[in-house]
Amino acid sequence: MTRDRLRTAGELLTDASRDTDGDLRERIEGLAEQLDDLADADRGPDHGRIARMENALNEIESQLDGDARESVQDAHEHLSEYRSTVSGV
Repeated sequence: MTRDRLRTAGELLTDASRDTDGDLRERIEGLAEQLDDLADADRGPDHGRIARMENALNEIESQLDGDARESVQDAHEHLSEYRSTVSGV
């Protein structure tokens, strides 16, 4: 059930990518694909991988505005909520 947060985050990023272009669009799409793959993987991502993705989302958020920024922020929230369920660290 918690992996649904990864899938939702990926879907939100896909939405955000539609409102962007160029390299930024490719970067967002790449993160969306990673999240989709992680949602289906046998094991979920560890804290380190999630932290790297959160850092990437922070960078992306700073380059956006409007609906795209809101979608990335929502995706970031879902990823953070997922991370809170990961044991360790």
